[in-house]
Amino acid sequence: MNPRVTRPLTFRRRALGAALCFSATWSLTAVELAPVFTDHMVLQAHRAVPVWGTGTPGENVTVEFAGQRQTTTADTAGRWRVTLAPMKYAPDHAAQVLVARGNDEQRITDVLIGEVWLCAGASTMLQRPGGPSVPPLLGDGASPAREGFIRLLNVSTDVEGERPADRTWRIDSPETAGRFSALGHFFGSELHATAGAPIGLIELGRSRASVLSFLPWSDVANDPAVRDGLPSPATKHYEERERVYRNDVGWLAPFSVRGVLWAQGEEDVPYAAHYPRWFASMIRRWRADFERLDLPFLVVQSPGLRRGDNGPNESASADAVCKFREAQGRTAGEVPGVGLVVSVDLGTRFEADPKRMRELGARLAKAARGRVYGELVPGDRAPTRGEIKREPGRLLIEFNGADGGLVVQGATLRNFELVDAAGRIVPAEAELADARHVAVRIPYAFEVAGVRYGWADVFEATLRNAYGQPAAPFRAEIGRPPETAGPERWARLIEVFTQQDQLRAPPSDGVVFIGSSTIRGWLTLADDFPGHPVVNRGFGGSQASDSVHYFDAIVRPYRPRTIVFYAGENDLAMGREPTEVAASFAAFCEKTHAALPSTRIVFLAVKPSPRRWALQAQCAETNALVARYCAADTRRRFVDVATLLLDADGQPRRELFVDDGLHMNASGYHLWVRTLSPLLE
Repeated sequence: MNPRVTRPLTFRRRALGAALCFSATWSLTAVELAPVFTDHMVLQAHRAVPVWGTGTPGENVTVEFAGQRQTTTADTAGRWRVTLAPMKYAPDHAAQVLVARGNDEQRITDVLIGEVWLCAGASTMLQRPGGPSVPPLLGDGASPAREGFIRLLNVSTDVEGERPADRTWRIDSPETAGRFSALGHFFGSELHATAGAPIGLIELGRSRASVLSFLPWSDVANDPAVRDGLPSPATKHYEERERVYRNDVGWLAPFSVRGVLWAQGEEDVPYAAHYPRWFASMIRRWRADFERLDLPFLVVQSPGLRRGDNGPNESASADAVCKFREAQGRTAGEVPGVGLVVSVDLGTRFEADPKRMRELGARLAKAARGRVYGELVPGDRAPTRGEIKREPGRLLIEFNGADGGLVVQGATLRNFELVDAAGRIVPAEAELADARHVAVRIPYAFEVAGVRYGWADVFEATLRNAYGQPAAPFRAEIGRPPETAGPERWARLIEVFTQQDQLRAPPSDGVVFIGSSTIRGWLTLADDFPGHPVVNRGFGGSQASDSVHYFDAIVRPYRPRTIVFYAGENDLAMGREPTEVAASFAAFCEKTHAALPSTRIVFLAVKPSPRRWALQAQCAETNALVARYCAADTRRRFVDVATLLLDADGQPRRELFVDDGLHMNASGYHLWVRTLSPLLE
């Protein structure tokens, strides 16, 4: 129950009320916060927080919270909104009071400032704890239910499509947790145990829902790439289920959240070929609705499907399940800010074993800490296939995310297979070549055309990293040339950027970061540079010339005051000369100066990494050329962030890089932030 205090009208207002008491066109509406704002809620720390509601048209409304006071006026429909500035955690995480004041006053009590996560999806996300209460926390075993630092809000639409009877924030307890997502609760418990901050968890989903159920039907109907993937009998089906979006997402947005946990897919297994576009469309829509173009998504890669329940995919083949996992991986690889959490070793949908759901929650929490909060967390991701080299008698497969080194669980490394040109599949012998590579033996006279690992609905995950994370399943063709070698290979990703901007354009006069995977993987940009509207338009694997080619798509629309440019590593690794890299950057600058004469350009020095240390001399030459070029114009600035990554002997500081020896970890980025922050003021 939210207390409401009615403020007495002034004498003049009373007189006006008496004169108009018989008028059918005049009424005084109480100021009211949106229904998502209730007692015991959690508001997101360190990010802007929209607060909205209704009142009398033209009414002055004041919102007060945690020392902030924001005032606005209700529009002609009675709607109003303010935005609270980013807030730090309260001392000792003390509860606050949210007040909305107009013709009367509404008070929301016991409000915490913490971390808010949206736990969304279908059946896997909506499973309830198996016992009468949720098992104890991972970590130190303290109970968040007793502390009151975990709060739960369920906005899920039930099976019949009706709204839940009670959309109210609740303090975590065995009773309330028993009616909430077990996966979300395990995630929140682990996150709270490691961070200590208040945690707000919001469940949103529907059992056996397609990803299209989480989109407005207009998005589906108006996008041929999405609509054409639907079998015609399904059109009405998805149109009817739009209410999941309308009733749930529409009710909640634009409530401020740190990120989204996403566990969904069973309904869409038959449509793996279309799923990457469907899911990318949903991500764009949600990022627009929640007003965060960098909103992180942590995606649970589909576990094995259960059999014998007459579900929508009772007859789905193992090959279809594997292709769907592959489609989920494609989305994570192509859409910035999307991370994949592997669950293939946890059985089928986890109903029979709550410990497995708990393990998945712990993996999600570890991924959030490493990928969203920027902590240095060993084992925060699963090993994924990297480069494949063909050598005499074997394939040498590199794995990224091999934190602590690859290990074999069990006596032998199993579930590798080879494929020939005719599609014939044979089991393959495999062994660890070193801490990051697996060697797969090619049988005599076998014309290998492809290799795959874990290509089954359920399989024994024998390949892991030292922290227990199972390697992601994959398949790959051998010897096939790239489909395109020019900048056109990024066309699909650039299209994602464009569609995202059409839904909600980033503010102009901000800071645009562009370049290769070092920029694309900088997921904490907004938090690292508070007070600056930042836009991340990096795309992994790109070269300096690619940013020139796509200038009109990744720079011009935002009219930034500053561009932060990082590229060159991939150019040098592909055999380009330092002079070519410098020439590409010069071409980018000339294009910028012509279109945006007052925009500043900051070039971050090409970094020396352990994996590419052999290119150190070329990196130094490139940096020297660019530094000389930048010195000729005050709109250009060369920033030497490369030497920050070297030790006293001039060698790369291995502790600043993730396991692949190429990309920086949170500590490396922190050094860059300290150097770059003063230049953005």
